[in-house]
Amino acid sequence: MDKYCYRKGDIVKLSNECLKSIGRKRIFSQNLFYIKDMDGLFANVSSDDVDVKIPIRDILPVKINSIEDRDIYYDPVVAASVIGAGQETPTSKKDKGEYYLNALRRSFNSEQHMKMIEYNHFICHDIL
Repeated sequence: MDKYCYRKGDIVKLSNECLKSIGRKRIFSQNLFYIKDMDGLFANVSSDDVDVKIPIRDILPVKINSIEDRDIYYDPVVAASVIGAGQETPTSKKDKGEYYLNALRRSFNSEQHMKMIEYNHFICHDIL
């Protein structure tokens, strides 16, 4: 597999030139986007504050290094609980304050999975 083979849903960053070109449309400074869809040579990417169509050549991988990926959080799907009559319904909250790899390590065998991944989109493809 080509290590830069992106798919819909991948978390990626943009080239500096591309980021500068959309800069005035943005509120937040993070260079983190997810791919909404891809069409030939272009991709629609989105973040919390902007949706934009860009050339695929301007998409770059997010390194797993606690710097480029520091604003990513782990938000697992929580299965419905079985509760009896009169019991409280358990709630689940996103933890945006914890580095996502720490949460992933608690969820999986950390050694096995951490050796397989180099870029964030590998997590999207191979683990989740």
